[in-house]
Amino acid sequence: MSEYPMSAADPRGNEPFYVDPDCSTCGTRLVLLDVHRQSDVPVEPGEIWHDEWWCPACEDGIHMDWPESAFERLTERSESEARPFEEL
Repeated sequence: MSEYPMSAADPRGNEPFYVDPDCSTCGTRLVLLDVHRQSDVPVEPGEIWHDEWWCPACEDGIHMDWPESAFERLTERSESEARPFEEL
């Protein structure tokens, strides 16, 4: 791996690379969502998304391990392409 993950498929070890490894709501250590789900549905190692983290204590949603710049680009693009509901 390079010094930082290049895609969601790049392993990050046992903690997120870009976001705090502890839940911002309760402080519990985040776990990789696909690893947590393996108890219900087996996931092949090559099919694990290493950018989706989850708090097993408060279950407050998925914490996306993306750089801030990726969120900014996504926001800019969605705002520039947004249309009123009536136009859909």
